[in-house]
Amino acid sequence: MKNYHYEQKRLSARQYHSNRRVGYFDRNGVYVELFYGDRKENALTWWDDFYFILGRRRVCVGWSHPRNEFHEMIVEQALNHANSLFPTRFTGMIYDGKTEFEKVGRSRKKVRSYTSIRRPEYTDYSKTLRDEQKRLEREANFVIKPSIQTERFKNYLSVDIVVPLEMRRMADFHCLAELVKRLLRGQTTLPKEFPDYFYDLSNWKAEECVTRLDEPSD
Repeated sequence: MKNYHYEQKRLSARQYHSNRRVGYFDRNGVYVELFYGDRKENALTWWDDFYFILGRRRVCVGWSHPRNEFHEMIVEQALNHANSLFPTRFTGMIYDGKTEFEKVGRSRKKVRSYTSIRRPEYTDYSKTLRDEQKRLEREANFVIKPSIQTERFKNYLSVDIVVPLEMRRMADFHCLAELVKRLLRGQTTLPKEFPDYFYDLSNWKAEECVTRLDEPSD
């Protein structure tokens, strides 16, 4: 028995793609949103998004390398640690402002300059955050395995996939698109494609990765 809700979403996705046939997709039916040209042979890649067409429907793939998931776990745990120690560190403003005036005549004054002063509590928070981040880069026991999650939306099928492939050129996106197609069709599985694979601290150290934490420096 067919699922009415599922069938309506599938039909809607086909109609959406049929009504929006634009020239973004290449001859392999793949469109990469953030592609900056071929990268070096040994370049480490982290994540990307791309689309491909399957059964007259668009599939949106959010790909992430296991090293990116490892990195995200370091950032998340470091933030949780720092936030627990500084629960009320500041209310959104990192700097306080100081206004300096100069006299104009006997009783009047005008603004001469503004000075930004970094809040001391934020400096302590930032240091704690970076120290915890560095500790995790030495000691974290996270284990990342290949995974895939799918969710059907009105206009497309969303696929989030974590696999140890490098996306350095368009041919790599074509290969990943073919892998996702076979996974969706049930023709293969991640354990079959990547038997016994996992990413841990030893991989992180071997690749000499550095956590990219978007925090202002002192």
